[in-house]
Amino acid sequence: MSIKKIYNNIKSLINFIFFPTKCIGCDEVSKEYICNKCKKELEKNFCPKIVESYHSELSCISCFVYQNKVKEIIHNFKFKNHRNASLILSNFLTIAIEKKFKNQKFDSITFVPCYYPDEKYNHSEILAEKISENLEIPIKKHLKKIRENKKQHRLSFSERQENVKGVYQCVEGNLQNKNILICDDIITTGATLSECAKELEKSGAKVFCSTVAYTILKTLE
Repeated sequence: MSIKKIYNNIKSLINFIFFPTKCIGCDEVSKEYICNKCKKELEKNFCPKIVESYHSELSCISCFVYQNKVKEIIHNFKFKNHRNASLILSNFLTIAIEKKFKNQKFDSITFVPCYYPDEKYNHSEILAEKISENLEIPIKKHLKKIRENKKQHRLSFSERQENVKGVYQCVEGNLQNKNILICDDIITTGATLSECAKELEKSGAKVFCSTVAYTILKTLE
């Protein structure tokens, strides 16, 4: 065995002991970023469906009900800096997109933008980047967020649409006859995606949407 190989083995052992890889789903020590148990649970619950927006005629392909394991993984991705979650989530979303839109040609992929440039990262953008790589479709920053607003998950159904009005702006004047796919993590009522789609449509685009998960609303207030 060469000295270089011995060194690499020792280095790997030290990293495993002091900086072990933990599963993005259960936080247990794992050889990979997601353990077999959590991966199998995702595979079991993977059921792509079309989700209709409550605020427009927009429809969206989504992979999972927002509950159980996928809910935990999305939470870790968004709030605990588990960026590796984008790998497995984007793979499932790619499969769903290819299944639903198999005869559809997209000119670009975009995402729901953040307002503050100093945020750690935009999880929607990271997902879109992975989808772009998987489908070999260019990613474009077609939208920008021009002001901050309240967090949607803290609002009632009736407040959501009002909360996103005038928040997003298309940065390109002419998207005539362009087919654009928006990627995001979760769709609940569809207010945010509908507002983004409306801005893109003003510039002439035809808009399609995709999310990792969807929320089942118990009541519509």
